[in-house]
Amino acid sequence: MPDVAGSRPDSRPDSRPDRRPAARLSADAWLDAAFEAMAAGGGLDAVAVEPLARRLGTTKGSFYWHFRDRPALIRAVLDRWLQRTDDLIAAVSAAAPDPATRLEVLFAAVYEDRAWLRAEADLLRRVADPIIAGVVDTATRRRLGFIAQCLRDLGTPDDEAADGALQAYALWVGLVQLTAAVPGLLPTPDDQARFRAATLRLMWRILPD
Repeated sequence: MPDVAGSRPDSRPDSRPDRRPAARLSADAWLDAAFEAMAAGGGLDAVAVEPLARRLGTTKGSFYWHFRDRPALIRAVLDRWLQRTDDLIAAVSAAAPDPATRLEVLFAAVYEDRAWLRAEADLLRRVADPIIAGVVDTATRRRLGFIAQCLRDLGTPDDEAADGALQAYALWVGLVQLTAAVPGLLPTPDDQARFRAATLRLMWRILPD
């Protein structure tokens, strides 16, 4: 555009600060960071606005664009955790066509995911909170339902399938509690395969024939 005043445009570099707004982070970016912080061992205590903002390299203003407050973010994290149960069940069902293999893949996947176990351990110790209790109850019933259905698909009567699912799930919860209470007892990566095999053998002893 020509200079309407007739003078040459100033060719000096513009030293003024760049005042263009920074790209706003998405709600999913905040949710991902919150879920990772919880699973890394900090539990829900790590789901706090200022530490997450520092982790993401942004300001709290970005957070409040997407979430009303910290409880809203925690609720979203709980929904994400519950969704992971559905995603796991779907993935196991797709990967293993027969029910016996589905059970083995399910338990192997859970036992090998230490971040999942740490997150669950934190939630289980907070079930006095009615919101958390409701989410944990929903996840537990969905898992039990999936295990019981696998057993029914193997020919187990309904009552025995329900009992067997509950006993098998006790192994799951026991490992979750062990992860929180005495994590040093858990097998090292080198021993993971041996431990997984031993766990699966125990699971089949517990389940009804």
